[in-house]
Amino acid sequence: MFQHSKTLRFKIITSREVFRPSQTNLESLSLSQNYLTSSTPELSFLSSLSNCKSLVVFLLSNNPLNGILPRMSIGNLSHSLEIFDMSKCNVSGGIPEEIGNLTNLTTIYLGGNKLNGSIPFTLRELQKLQYVGLKDNKLEGKIPYDICHLAKLYKLDLGGNKLSGSIPACFSNLASLRTLSLSGLLPLEIGNLKVLVGIDFSMNNFSSVIPSTIGSLKDLQYLFLGYNILKGSIPDSVGDLISLKSLNFSNNNLSGAIPLFSPNLYVPPCKTSIHHTSRKNALFLGIVLSFSTIFMVVVILLIVAVKVFHLQCGRAFKSFDIECEIMKSIHYRNLVKIISSCSNEEFKEMNIMIDVASVLEYLHFNFLVPVIHCDLKPSNVLLDDTMVAHLSDFGITKLLIGEDQSMTQTQTLATIGYIAPEYGREGRVFANGDVYSFGIMLMEIHSAKQQCVSFVFNLAMECTIESLELRINAKEIVSTWELI
Repeated sequence: MFQHSKTLRFKIITSREVFRPSQTNLESLSLSQNYLTSSTPELSFLSSLSNCKSLVVFLLSNNPLNGILPRMSIGNLSHSLEIFDMSKCNVSGGIPEEIGNLTNLTTIYLGGNKLNGSIPFTLRELQKLQYVGLKDNKLEGKIPYDICHLAKLYKLDLGGNKLSGSIPACFSNLASLRTLSLSGLLPLEIGNLKVLVGIDFSMNNFSSVIPSTIGSLKDLQYLFLGYNILKGSIPDSVGDLISLKSLNFSNNNLSGAIPLFSPNLYVPPCKTSIHHTSRKNALFLGIVLSFSTIFMVVVILLIVAVKVFHLQCGRAFKSFDIECEIMKSIHYRNLVKIISSCSNEEFKEMNIMIDVASVLEYLHFNFLVPVIHCDLKPSNVLLDDTMVAHLSDFGITKLLIGEDQSMTQTQTLATIGYIAPEYGREGRVFANGDVYSFGIMLMEIHSAKQQCVSFVFNLAMECTIESLELRINAKEIVSTWELI
């Protein structure tokens, strides 16, 4: 049945052994999110994959394998392999040194298992490695200096282990490293990692103080140290983080004065107040207008101005349109920067679509290979209890692997009404096919309203242009919303 297939995907397989493929031309194998098991603790099915010399993507996460990673089977996998994912498979034992044989690997996901021992020094052989995900295991020992040889390393996730020692000084030479997650002692050497844009040391039981050297990370945008046992004061140097967008020091034992923050995090307070209401950790000062109210809000460490539109007034929507049009076109240091839009009943769907657009941007541009969902529609967007959207059902998803990462062919038909013209007529799958489906969803959501925000409708029209070349992409969608 699969004799000529290059990609195998299984969505629902329960309580059965992982199969043994014989396809020598198999390029992508996805068995994630099932109930697959192994007939032996040594995960013998892995040895059969040595026949798949063209295998590039191997995804097996979230299956109860309950075994040990076999040394020889891992080392004999395809040397073409780029993505290896066996996260959350209840796998134990050590990480085989033979993994260093897979010299084309760009991504390793082994998080959420019971792996022990040390991080193998043979990782240094994987010169194309961009993402190492080993979080939530039982790894011990020091972080090996061998990782410093991974010049293309972008994200290193070692949180939730039992590692000891300091960050190797040579980490400062990792010019591509942007995100680092660790456990153990909060390292004083963190200030040496000048290129980081994200640090996540949350939920690690750190009990030391926040090092003042952290203020030297001028490119840092996200700093998460929540849910630890950090003590002492917040160092004044945190105010020097000029690129910071999001900071979380919650649920610690910090004390002392709140430092002064960079001007990028400060909005001048409203000088005129008509009423004010105090609440825990927040202060509201309001200026009441005919169809909107502007508040100054002090929330823990950040002062922002909040404008609330009174939707019962017909002019509110027009005012919102005008303000969006103006603020996305002008930029000056003394103008208030728009941080985010409000989320009430009328704008709830808009925030859902922003979430979906962000997912598409990640899949199309930020993953190692472009990922095309191919079946974007409302029923595949699930909401959690906080109304945050999550994209689901990747059953007919396409990975753009190979020299041409812009297009692939398919004979699988997606949902009529959401499918892009080039997909429906010719079976050609492009990233902007997802954008077309996104535009249809925008039209559906906002055509049901008596008042339709014009910029959203215009965005929907740009997403659904029939010409593939003229249609905007997911990154442009997100950028448009950020300007607003």
